[in-house]
Amino acid sequence: MEAQYPKYRWFVLVTMIVATIGQGLVLIAPSPMIQSIYVSIFGAPEHADGAGAFAGQVSILLMVSFQLFVVIGGIAGGVIADKISLPKTFIVSMVLMIIGSVIFIVAGNNIAVLIIARAFSGLGAGPVIAVEAKLAAEWFPIKQRPMVLGLGGAALSGGIAVGLSAGQAIYMGTGAQQVFYLQNIASGAIDNVQKIFDPTSVDPALLAQNRLVRVIEGGNWNIAIGILGVVCIIGLILSIIWLKGPKPPQIEETVAVAGESNKGGVSVFKLAVKSPAFIAGVLICSCAAWLQQATNDLTPNHLGDTFIGLGWGAANGGAVLGLFSIAYLFGSLSVGVLIGPVFKGKVRILNIIAFIIAGAMVATLLVPSFANPDPSHPGMPPGALILCIIIAGFFAGIPMAATQAFISMNYPESVAGRIGGLTMSIGILMSVVGVTVGSVALASTGNYNLSVMIVVIICAVGIFVGIPLKRPKAFSGE
Repeated sequence: MEAQYPKYRWFVLVTMIVATIGQGLVLIAPSPMIQSIYVSIFGAPEHADGAGAFAGQVSILLMVSFQLFVVIGGIAGGVIADKISLPKTFIVSMVLMIIGSVIFIVAGNNIAVLIIARAFSGLGAGPVIAVEAKLAAEWFPIKQRPMVLGLGGAALSGGIAVGLSAGQAIYMGTGAQQVFYLQNIASGAIDNVQKIFDPTSVDPALLAQNRLVRVIEGGNWNIAIGILGVVCIIGLILSIIWLKGPKPPQIEETVAVAGESNKGGVSVFKLAVKSPAFIAGVLICSCAAWLQQATNDLTPNHLGDTFIGLGWGAANGGAVLGLFSIAYLFGSLSVGVLIGPVFKGKVRILNIIAFIIAGAMVATLLVPSFANPDPSHPGMPPGALILCIIIAGFFAGIPMAATQAFISMNYPESVAGRIGGLTMSIGILMSVVGVTVGSVALASTGNYNLSVMIVVIICAVGIFVGIPLKRPKAFSGE
């Protein structure tokens, strides 16, 4: 007889969405303020290569450290959820992220304390997304699971989109202001004061040697970043209510494996991790997480940094990546529809198409005449570039949610949670590698071109590793 899933599952879904939004806010908070942070900590760089080194160091300290502890939290979260239940796991996660945000507010420029704050936040963030497949498998019938996983991806992207703009707005509200610097990159000097304060009158060739830049500084970025953790307080309250509510249905599974009837999850789990689909899922999530995190962490500064980036300004860079995140949200939401009526369950085909289009759109950042045809005129990037970033965001939002939906639909409920959590945790680990590699490339080369090229290559890898993503032959049933 089909299990009866309580209507309370919709409250559980709301709790998951709020917690995931909180995670996205905490994750992305420092990203649009990297330039202001490195000026505050290291001072204004004298040369562009110094700016690249500073930006790379700050990215490693605040973004990579966070992701590293997300991996630890994600792996631990899967085990903890099996031991103490999902709502208790969410409570622990929310508390850790709240502690991290509070520490960040009082950390000042102390790098060691800033890293400790990000470690707490990362440990709390890890379990939230690592157990979403388990949550879908426990609380929702199989036909609703793609929708649940799509909403989870959308919530993460929505939190990131809000964080990009809200953090910058809070920072400006704490007294930040624009400061002008003249960046002397090569020999020669602008020949009169008027040209220094009127960049439109500077010859582009001369501007390549001497560059007028604007840096937003003077505010309290500790408060701007830390205060975004307030959503985690709401998530904590909802998780406590969830703990006191009804329990999910208890399903007695009998899974036919290789012609035998096996109850429980031990032997089934072993078969699951040995299947080509599991390896393909891990690799797809690894490429998708690399694409998402490297883009989120590096692109705002690539677009906005007036020392070494495209020069559109921090606020504009954050705004454009906010559009990327919103598009990512809709890409994740589309998974529920695309997997069913459009692609008829052929998740691997959907993922291949997504990686092809996302990689092609990200590659447009490497074309100077397209990404910034007139560097002497600051402002918003051209509409064509913004459109490419939006398209990239939409298709980048598909692979992770689609693969998690595949897991929730094609593995027995007894192992779907662990398989989904393990897949996500390994994927998050690769996102740490991605942000680290991108940050090192930035610090080494002094520009973002190599970092962007690496992301494009990862998209190409994602095209091929997803080919074996087919339902494991070892399992029969639904």
